[in-house]
Amino acid sequence: MNTENKNVDPNELAIITAYAQMVFFTLQHSATEITPKSIKNEVKMFYEKFGNHEVKRLANIIIKEKK
Repeated sequence: MNTENKNVDPNELAIITAYAQMVFFTLQHSATEITPKSIKNEVKMFYEKFGNHEVKRLANIIIKEKK
């Protein structure tokens, strides 16, 4: 596995991380099985409903609550 970060925008990485955190949190706390299809549907729903900026904000709130 190649772990080099060539020309990765830190903001883009933060957005990807926020989506992953939100999707995992919501699927884990629902009756939905975690599958590639459910993850794809959840990411699509978050993007269409909230957009990148709001997903980052919500992910930060959830992570702070868990600590």
